[in-house]
Amino acid sequence: MLYIHESLISIPCLELEHNDFEDSVWSIIKLESGAKLLVGAIYRSTGSNDTNNENLLKVLDKASKVKGVDYVLIMGDFNLPHIDFENYIVLYCIQVFI
Repeated sequence: MLYIHESLISIPCLELEHNDFEDSVWSIIKLESGAKLLVGAIYRSTGSNDTNNENLLKVLDKASKVKGVDYVLIMGDFNLPHIDFENYIVLYCIQVFI
C-alpha cells in the first residue's frame, strides 16, 4: 500500500501498473519544483519463488527507465537479509534443521 498526502499531486504510473511481479504499487508525484518523482512500494514475500524474483528485477529495471521522471524512490520489504551492499550481491544462507 502506498499512502500519498492529499496536498501532493500524484497519478498512478500506468507504465508499471501491470507487471508480473506479485506485490508492487507505483505513483508519480509532481514536486513543487516541477520535477517528477516516481515512487514504488514493493513487498517481496519470504516465500517468493525464482520466477517472481526475476519479475521483481524486471519491474525494477523498467522503473529505472520510465520517461519523464526526474527522481525514483523505491521502498518496501524485500525480505533479503543477506545483501552485500558494497559488492551488490545477495549472499544466500542455507539452514539445515536436524
